[in-house]
Amino acid sequence: MTTFVDAGTSGADHFADFRRKWIDGSKTRVLAWVNIAAGGMGEAEQDPGQFAPQRAADIIAANPGVVVGIKTAHYWTSQPWDALHTAWASVDAAVAAGARAGRPVMVDFWPRPPERAYADLILGHLRPGDIHTHVFARQFPIVPRDGRLFDYLWRARERGVLFDLGHGAASLWFRNAVLAIAAGFAPDSISTDLHLGSLNGAALDTLHTVSKCIAMGMPLAEAIERTTVTPARANRRPELGTLSEGPRQTWPCCACSTARAATPTAAEPVWTGRGAGVRVDAAG
Repeated sequence: MTTFVDAGTSGADHFADFRRKWIDGSKTRVLAWVNIAAGGMGEAEQDPGQFAPQRAADIIAANPGVVVGIKTAHYWTSQPWDALHTAWASVDAAVAAGARAGRPVMVDFWPRPPERAYADLILGHLRPGDIHTHVFARQFPIVPRDGRLFDYLWRARERGVLFDLGHGAASLWFRNAVLAIAAGFAPDSISTDLHLGSLNGAALDTLHTVSKCIAMGMPLAEAIERTTVTPARANRRPELGTLSEGPRQTWPCCACSTARAATPTAAEPVWTGRGAGVRVDAAG
């Protein structure tokens, strides 16, 4: 296991401590998305006064080899809008921070139309290279009654918006994912979103998540690519997404998931009784 990517646990207030405790001392490489809420994941994500674009950008400037980009999540999913809690406060602050730092934004989003519609997020607020995670969660209007995908998904992909699986505990609904994959709209990256609710629950680990994608009709080679090459590109670390002859290679996966390492001379996708994998003939 060589690489984990933390998906926004810490904000500007606590990132230095988070890095000291969980990144610098780790034997496994850990990258991170910094939360737009200075107080990090939790109650701070509901307080627009905590959304600090410049402070988040400063964290990236101070930790360029560790911080991937800006994360926004969980903001104001049910309470009434008011003068402080406006519909796009969290998303727009994150995008502003990303623009200042020259880094992407990852959005964990709950649509509340008409003020905060999903199509407006992916067609208007996000930039090329920004990521919407949990794309097949229950709350997203992916498939209308006629079974075809909504056109705005294709238009957003043409704009360069990226779509991440982000399995989590309840963020992969087969009624969305099966139809989308069959229609050719696979997630750009396959990730696990590991936390206490998913580690011992629905997601379990990367191989189980990949296996579900294969069971839904995704070819094995494509599933491996979307767990290695495309997440590495989305995290702006393309050198991590390779498996080739020569020096030590790393095989990364996105958002709190894992990677493998080897010094391979040949690699072949294989299927085992417990899911997808790669057979590697390693030198030495």
